[in-house]
Parts: sequence; structure tokens; C-alpha cells
Amino acid sequence: MADTMRQSIKLGLPNLVEQLTPDPFKALKPFTAEESRRCFETPNPEFDALSAHCASLPVPIPQE
Repeated sequence: MADTMRQSIKLGLPNLVEQLTPDPFKALKPFTAEESRRCFETPNPEFDALSAHCASLPVPIPQE
């Protein structure tokens, strides 16, 4: 706790939070061609039905 306080005073709290919070997208890499083929080649009827249902739902117009 004391070390966190010292670092916060030294760096400033926003900078310390930024350094301590991992970026979830930094470690992501795009699929290779083989991984993409393996993931999307096999149909999943349950997911396809859910996807079709979600796509058919009406989208409300935002009120200003």
C-alpha cells in the first residue's frame, strides 16, 4: 500500500493507473489462416439461429 502511494505521488494517479491496467487488446493477435478456417468452417446451428434472431430484432430510433 505504501509503495502504491509513493508511486502515485511520484507519477500521478492517472499515470499509475494506466501503467498498472493491462490493455486487453494489446496481447490479441489476428487469426492465422488455419485458425480462421478451423473456427468459421464448421457451422454451429445453435449460434446461427441466435445470430439470425438478434439480427431480426428492431433497432429503436434514439430520442434526442
